[in-house]
Amino acid sequence: MPGTAPTAGKLVVDDPFPDHPAYFVNLSTFESYMTTPRRSHPPPAIPLRPRAASSDARSKLVVCHDMAGNYVKDEHDPMWTMAWWGMADVFIYFSHYRVGPPPRTWINAGHRQGCKVLGVLIFEPGNGEDDQYRLFQDEHGKLETKYAKYLVDLCEQRGFDGWLINLELRFYQHVKHLREWLAYLTKESRDRLGHSRSCIMWYDSITTWGWRSHQNTLTAQNAPFFLASDMLHTNYWYDPKKIKAAEECLAKSDGGGRPATDIAFGIDVWGRGTYKDGGYKSCLAIDDIRRVTPQGRNFSTSLFGPAYLWECGELYSGEGQSRTRESWWERESLFWIGRISEEEQWRDLRILNTDKTKQFQSGDVYHPMTHYFPFKPQDLPLSTTFSLGAGTFFNVNGQPVRDMSPWSDHCLVSPLPDLALPYSLAVVQAGNLEISLKCDIIDRPDLVWFGAHSLQITLPPHDGSAKYFIPLFSAYCGIHREDEECIVAEVIWTTGDDSAAGRNVLEWSTSTSYRPEQADCVALPTNDSGIRWKRTASVFYNLVSVVRFGITVSLDELDSPSLVLGAISIRRASRDPTPLVSARPYAPHFYCENLQFTFAYRRDEREGLLTWDTQMEYPDDFPALSTLDDETVLREVTISIVGDGGEPKQLCWATTHMDWFAFSWREVEVQELLRTAEQDGKHVEVRVGVIDAAGYRSELPPCTLTVSLLGQLILP
Repeated sequence: MPGTAPTAGKLVVDDPFPDHPAYFVNLSTFESYMTTPRRSHPPPAIPLRPRAASSDARSKLVVCHDMAGNYVKDEHDPMWTMAWWGMADVFIYFSHYRVGPPPRTWINAGHRQGCKVLGVLIFEPGNGEDDQYRLFQDEHGKLETKYAKYLVDLCEQRGFDGWLINLELRFYQHVKHLREWLAYLTKESRDRLGHSRSCIMWYDSITTWGWRSHQNTLTAQNAPFFLASDMLHTNYWYDPKKIKAAEECLAKSDGGGRPATDIAFGIDVWGRGTYKDGGYKSCLAIDDIRRVTPQGRNFSTSLFGPAYLWECGELYSGEGQSRTRESWWERESLFWIGRISEEEQWRDLRILNTDKTKQFQSGDVYHPMTHYFPFKPQDLPLSTTFSLGAGTFFNVNGQPVRDMSPWSDHCLVSPLPDLALPYSLAVVQAGNLEISLKCDIIDRPDLVWFGAHSLQITLPPHDGSAKYFIPLFSAYCGIHREDEECIVAEVIWTTGDDSAAGRNVLEWSTSTSYRPEQADCVALPTNDSGIRWKRTASVFYNLVSVVRFGITVSLDELDSPSLVLGAISIRRASRDPTPLVSARPYAPHFYCENLQFTFAYRRDEREGLLTWDTQMEYPDDFPALSTLDDETVLREVTISIVGDGGEPKQLCWATTHMDWFAFSWREVEVQELLRTAEQDGKHVEVRVGVIDAAGYRSELPPCTLTVSLLGQLILP
């Protein structure tokens, strides 16, 4: 979670559920955990959002994330973050522990954008022989299904969608039981999680004769395991002949009539023998997968280890090639979305692709991943602050939070504009001409509304009279038009100065000709850098299916060479003529209540647990039409020493996605600070407020509580 680092004089944020391990090293510890009653469980992740206009016939993108063994402690040491949930269909949180469920923050980030998230069950040589047969056989050699049930139990408890089954031991007896166990797991997961949600994926390792023998395609030797699961993840050492063989096997009875999309050809982004060498050359493998066979276009792809672009020392070994978030984003964005032109793309490839084992040859053609796997339209409500889930500062309402250190929170990764990265194909309204406008994710502290990022649109030179429609997001608005509903689109934006001009500069639109029924703009107070943000909101009626939302910009009203968007929110609301912007009547109201504090909640007198209830209400004239808004809000916790005279001294600031917050004051410096404060008649004040999905701090007052931490007292 974003928050102040546990430095001298600061409180330490604790895990409120320390009895619930992140992973399990063997089946014994896993079974013990699943069968031991516990007083409380962390809540499951948010539900998987549906995706619009999905098709089982199109190729799927699987992303298999393996970095530093995973489960890294990166809260104050930002590393790779997954910004591409809107492109991926399945995300695997890979690790080398026996049972590795994905962390809640990663599940939330994926589910918010409609991407399934899987854990891993893994057996590796030298670390798995003891559990080898225990997984699927009892002591009498009969089929045992309890671990399959435990795996689905854990999916339900923590809210994720299935498992990658990765059995890498050299030889298995009783292969028939193993296949039956896999089929049972697949059925159990479908029955309990839902057929459309559940995903049990088999890694191409064990064959029907029991040996570990990577087929690198679909064959008669691994087809029974494929048929017993939802998807097959092939190994990485295939070639055009093996790609062709998969299609031939599918056409036979071995394929069971399954679609090609159920087979994901693996690409190891690190290389390591993968077809076409991985890295930026991964696109060449996808080209061949789609070119070799008539059905190849439907085979899915799994990218293993995409954090290579963060981790690989070969990429950061040259002069000026230090590994920073900025340099990583240059490489990351080139791999996933490319550049505004082919010339710029090839120029950056020559500069950034410094791995000598992955150089392009004459005749090779580079394509970013979005060429093959475009962003999927988002369902409503759609909210974004353009966050990449990490940063070196943190803003709220355009103002910096004090005493912030580098932070990382994968749950804060926002949807990215599918129609505006790396450029938006804008339309000049006067002549209906198209022009590419460069769009960048930026991290300038003075130009960020919330978090650490915003979207900057570079405007073209103009003669002072042009008007442009700039597409941003495609969103699914449903298949039926409801007479009592409307759609409200809201954007927070600035020109990077203190200008209050708004409505004549920018307005919402869904095409070059369709304008909203209502529109208004409010200029917000300037921030400490003298920059003023504006809020523009518009009402649309009669929108159905997938709609291209964008903004219309009048350049004759602008002196700035660029426009910065800080947040966007598009949601359904009820029809009402109430003025739009001044009170945001279309937005739900969030607030906290019943704030309580438990001292020594884990029998340590120098720790405590805050709990509260977060409530969501709509104004009477605007009933709740957006059901997931409450899942995307942040709770803002501020703990300070306050008293008569002087500024409050902040002990801790943090955000959380849950209704509890644990912290401790064990450090000697903090205890001395608290002791001095109490001697001076001061006390500790806890404030809990809410920040909504558009980055707005709630206008309702926060919950407050006054405590004596050393005396373990709740003060009046």
